[in-house]
Amino acid sequence: MIVVLGVLNLAFCVLIAICGLWLLVDASLPRSRRALIGVVTCGAVVNVVALSEALGSIGFLAHAFVWPSEAVVNFGTALLMLRECRPRKMSMA
Repeated sequence: MIVVLGVLNLAFCVLIAICGLWLLVDASLPRSRRALIGVVTCGAVVNVVALSEALGSIGFLAHAFVWPSEAVVNFGTALLMLRECRPRKMSMA
């Protein structure tokens, strides 16, 4: 169970990191919003590195236990980040 949660958590964190990096270069977003997205992206990148190392190590002991709630939170964050990355309709003003 812990390996499955670890793999799911890794997948969600990779998705968050990719979406976050995509949104960081979006000049149409306000600077404060991009700063907050940057903080979330940094956390996701740290998780990607830690979980990748843990999954690559023998016995999966390099990383602390992955709580189910952590995987659920990362799933929700990934969905929100994907929603933000969708193309926006341009207003014809």
